[in-house]
Amino acid sequence: MNKKAVKILSIFIIIIALTFLACGIFNRPMDLSLPGALFDGDSTLSSGEGVVQIYDYEKSDLIIKLEIVPADEDNPNNNNNDNDDLTKLLIIPAFVTIPEDELSVKFTCQAVDSDMSPETVKDITVRAFAEHYQDTEDTVAINDVEPEPTHEPTAPPAIPSPGAVWLEPTPSGTITNGSKFKTEVHCNSGTQRLAAYNIDFSYNESIIIVDTTIGTDGVEDGPDDFSGAPTVTNTDGKINVTNSEENGITAGTDLHILTINWTAVSQGSAIITITVNNLADEDADTIGTPTGIPLNITIEPSKKGHY
Repeated sequence: MNKKAVKILSIFIIIIALTFLACGIFNRPMDLSLPGALFDGDSTLSSGEGVVQIYDYEKSDLIIKLEIVPADEDNPNNNNNDNDDLTKLLIIPAFVTIPEDELSVKFTCQAVDSDMSPETVKDITVRAFAEHYQDTEDTVAINDVEPEPTHEPTAPPAIPSPGAVWLEPTPSGTITNGSKFKTEVHCNSGTQRLAAYNIDFSYNESIIIVDTTIGTDGVEDGPDDFSGAPTVTNTDGKINVTNSEENGITAGTDLHILTINWTAVSQGSAIITITVNNLADEDADTIGTPTGIPLNITIEPSKKGHY
């Protein structure tokens, strides 16, 4: 084969390769997964997790664009042919980034409380695309059929063992964003008289904060002359409470020693953990096995009416 023929063949191969590349044949696979269904803003299921997945590590961060596919009769994956502004029903980030040492990235899909007719379901398709990758799509169903909330604060054991410290929320049941609530601090001292304690509480300050306008920095004394000296740091989600009574106060399996006042500042799940540094009687003997029982507080979205 002469040089001219080789040159022509090379050009032909390059043209074919560029054509394949332009058509996406050489683009690498990428997958998008969305939650199967969301409810439109008034329930615990109003948000969910989406994932973009690749299958080979990149040499640098990979930026992926996300977009809601417009309602279009030509799109078989999208049944919204009534020209709704779909961005008013579902919020997603415009871009997500997979770090160079990762193969996936997670992001939040948020359904928006809207004036959808009751019992309505709308399928919304989201597309992900990035340079040198095949476009990928998935669909999430936005429902106006809103179930009753199922997440309530976790109750402590019915009969905690001596040395246990736990929280009881008041009022019990659903707590909504922006509302105020209390948690009673209870203790089982068994047959020993409670005389001293040193207890730490930790919480997610982005979900709940201590309402320091009530009591002493948000902490109120319990009945039967129980009291405490609190140190509250809302910016770090920390409370420390100490107390010491020389002769002890009383003994019991369910002593209400303090009350902590809270304000819900965001929806989500906030676990309040308890570390019992000291729990002692009038002889400075340790009471039972000092144990803190965590409490999971779920803050629901603020309730809104449909218009």
